[in-house]
Amino acid sequence: MSIRSLARTIRTIFMLSIVSGVLLLIANIWIEVSGRSQILSAPPTTERPFVIVLGASVYREHLSGALLDRMTKAIELHEAGVVKKILLTGDGTGPWYNETTAMTRYALKHGVPLESIFVDQEGYSTAMSLLRANRVFNITSAYIVSQDYHLPRALWLAKIFDIDAEGVLANTAPNGIFPSVREVGARLKDFLVVPVLKVAELLSIEI
Repeated sequence: MSIRSLARTIRTIFMLSIVSGVLLLIANIWIEVSGRSQILSAPPTTERPFVIVLGASVYREHLSGALLDRMTKAIELHEAGVVKKILLTGDGTGPWYNETTAMTRYALKHGVPLESIFVDQEGYSTAMSLLRANRVFNITSAYIVSQDYHLPRALWLAKIFDIDAEGVLANTAPNGIFPSVREVGARLKDFLVVPVLKVAELLSIEI
């Protein structure tokens, strides 16, 4: 490779890095501002038909700290009569790893009646979970329980997918740095992909 070609390659990489950095910044600011205002600062008192519990890691039948917090908060809302139904959404199709089965068993064990539990086994991502919440389960109004780092994106996605939602914090377990770092990339991915999918859906174009 000649010096000129090497310099051109370096410039290209440098420009791509700048563009990627700018997009990352825009995506995170946009989603943070859009979703943050919908997070409640106090326990909710207004009734909504559903609370949506977004899946997270499980270890066989044991819930991770983050998912345990989400389930605990959702059950509290159900017991308080603020919601009548709980949608448990996550990766529930695998024989060895199954989030929704573990979530369902936990809810039943803690007194939630079976008729109040709705399960989406194909909520493979936050975006897919909220899209299917509206399109498959016909949810138009809900509370979403999750951690502080995750709720702004979840609420931004809910708005895109025609769900009037408010966020309820579930922050007892320590999150660590990794989930927050991963969320930065997830915001960029959804910022770029989800609006395209939404427009394609409106135009009835299959992608």
